[in-house]
Amino acid sequence: DIPLSEVDTIAKLIPSGPSNSMSIPEAIESISELNEKVNANPKIKEMMDIAIKLEGLYRHCSTHAAGVVISKDPLSDVVPLIKNDGQIVTQFSMVDLESVGLLKMDILGLRNLTVIQDCLELIKQNHHKTIDLDSLGYDDKATYDLLCTGKTVGIFQLESQGMRNLIKDLQPQTFNDLIALLALYRPGPLGSGMVNDFISNKSGKTEVQYDLPELEPILKETYGMIVYQEQVMQIASVIGGFSLGQADMLRRAMGKKKKSVMDEMKETFLKGAESKQINLDKANKVFELCYKFAEYGFNKSHSAAYSVVSYHTAYLKTHYPAEYMTALLSSVQGVSEKISLYIQESIDMNLQILPPNVNESTIDFVTKDNKIRFGLGSVKNVGDGAIENIIQKRRDGNYKSLMDFCTKVDLKVVNKRVIESLIKVGAFDEIGKRDYLLSIYEQVIDRAQVIEKEQRNGQIGLFGNTDTGTGVALLDDQNLTPQYIGIQPGSLLQMEKELLGLYISAHPLDNFQHLYKDNIKLTNQINETHDGRSVSILGKI
Repeated sequence: DIPLSEVDTIAKLIPSGPSNSMSIPEAIESISELNEKVNANPKIKEMMDIAIKLEGLYRHCSTHAAGVVISKDPLSDVVPLIKNDGQIVTQFSMVDLESVGLLKMDILGLRNLTVIQDCLELIKQNHHKTIDLDSLGYDDKATYDLLCTGKTVGIFQLESQGMRNLIKDLQPQTFNDLIALLALYRPGPLGSGMVNDFISNKSGKTEVQYDLPELEPILKETYGMIVYQEQVMQIASVIGGFSLGQADMLRRAMGKKKKSVMDEMKETFLKGAESKQINLDKANKVFELCYKFAEYGFNKSHSAAYSVVSYHTAYLKTHYPAEYMTALLSSVQGVSEKISLYIQESIDMNLQILPPNVNESTIDFVTKDNKIRFGLGSVKNVGDGAIENIIQKRRDGNYKSLMDFCTKVDLKVVNKRVIESLIKVGAFDEIGKRDYLLSIYEQVIDRAQVIEKEQRNGQIGLFGNTDTGTGVALLDDQNLTPQYIGIQPGSLLQMEKELLGLYISAHPLDNFQHLYKDNIKLTNQINETHDGRSVSILGKI
């Protein structure tokens, strides 16, 4: 029953965070204000006594998103289980699972693998080509040329502004450079200055030096620097005489800074070096070097696997830009921020972006003749059932008018709200102007429902499917009395923005290009590259 505000005041007196955290007993002893509060108020003292008992316990049971435990026996016989959010998970942590001999695997699903597959299907449709990525190799010059420009939006692992800046500095020319790039772009290597040293060595500004000749075959591909955990293991094996099993234990101990294990292994390492007649001072220096870099070292096999996906996405973007961007856009349907980014990238690549179209669009984005057309699935208020019905009913021929559309589709599924949304985003532009269609669509729907009812009751008129007994033309939008009011272009654009998440046919700031043309930046670039600095932004309120 201590008020939350009082608990909060106490909690804030206890330092926390990676650099200055301390335990509750330490805080009570060293922080006078906290000490006074605890001694002056029995209720606070009781709270702190309870807090000391709770400190360090697990706060909650969490689930690893991709972690799978594999056992030859039923897991319930081997390890305690629990239901967490409806999923069965182990009550042992990953470390304890390994210690009882169970295999733990992280099995990840990647959206980008679907993007690659969809892109290959589009290439097959548009170019009648079947591309086998596995037999391509990893030495396509045009792909590396694209990477070196930093135009890597939409390429796996390489699209953040920081990564694009690093690519331009590093200038990858080979697949090994790409593996190193992914391993280096992490807080540790970036913060330690290691990345700058790597770039300097690679460009030849500084000379690559090896403390021992035995290190050259191991470190040559990374220009004399330890970038991967596997290199630490190779050094331990070649210089210290470790078995690969021992080398892996050393890698783990270094990564987790286990000093007692390290001291013991250092002795073994130096004995191994001595038996190989390697200078002990130099061997000692190499061991310390391994220790320094083990903290930053990345798993090369992991980086290489990711690099395969990065290379394939870069290759497809380079050689089949329309198909690649189409597959990419389909993969982020409904995420307006990503769609906006990829649409802008497509425009920068000289690809034309077309609005949705009831006669041409599918649920996903489609591409033809270097043009990308929006999918109907991108339009707000238009569900999958409505899209399926629209596509199914046009198989016998394109929709010729709004009346033709409304008499063919199922108006229970493709309802008034769906039709209004499709008109607003330009899906009927080849049939009529948006402002005109918006003024008549409700009357058209009402008449289409009458026609549907008459046909259901067998009241088909003299001219079969082109006319009804009441003389209403079925294939055009005649005999209507619209409240026709021209809608301003700005309002039409606002409708696009509201229902698609971005502007397609134009942009509200197009008339002001002379004010920003030379120095405009996207706001997401400003966030990443102008940290702490003032910027001027032109925008629409």
